[in-house]
Amino acid sequence: GVRRAAAAGSWMALVALAAMVAVAAAATLWSGAGVVRTLRLIGAEDRFISRAFERPFALRAAFGAAVGAAAAAIFALTMPRIGTEMFSTGAFGAEPLLWLAPLAPPVAALIAGLTALGATRAAAYLVLRRG
Repeated sequence: GVRRAAAAGSWMALVALAAMVAVAAAATLWSGAGVVRTLRLIGAEDRFISRAFERPFALRAAFGAAVGAAAAAIFALTMPRIGTEMFSTGAFGAEPLLWLAPLAPPVAALIAGLTALGATRAAAYLVLRRG
């Protein structure tokens, strides 16, 4: 039901993030083809070239995720409170770990940063192998 839909939405968001970062990284590498050729002429390895693109993309994604997660946390804190009796053992079957909620923003930022890093690394590998 709701849990399955939320999990699917989370995975779709992660895939969308990876796709957007990969396309942006590939476009940046392709637009800098002259710079890449020059770096190769002076002996730079593909690993060095791709690392130059990885960090900025990963940091931007992590920063964006942190800002979005912080905004979501602020929104959640300003929502009206509902009764917690349904959390005891009723609808969800077990007491939720509500004390983990403050960890959500930094974990989301970390996941976004790592996803961006992996997507950028994959895009750089593909672009540098073709060009």
